[in-house]
Amino acid sequence: MWLDPLQWGGGFILPTLQELQIQTFVKQAQKCEDRLPLVFCNGYFLLDRTNRQSCYDMIN
Repeated sequence: MWLDPLQWGGGFILPTLQELQIQTFVKQAQKCEDRLPLVFCNGYFLLDRTNRQSCYDMIN
C-alpha cells in the first residue's frame, strides 16, 4: 500500500499504519480451530499450471 496505493483499492498509508491494521485484523480474527474450512475460487483458474487441476478436483 506504500509503494502502490491503488493496488488494493485503498489509498496511501504509511507502513507503520499498515502494520497496525494487520495486527488489529489478527487480534480480531477467529482462532483457526473455530473457523469453517472453506475455499473460494473466483473462476479465474488456469488449470494447465503445475498441480492446479488436482487441487481443483479436490475442492470441486
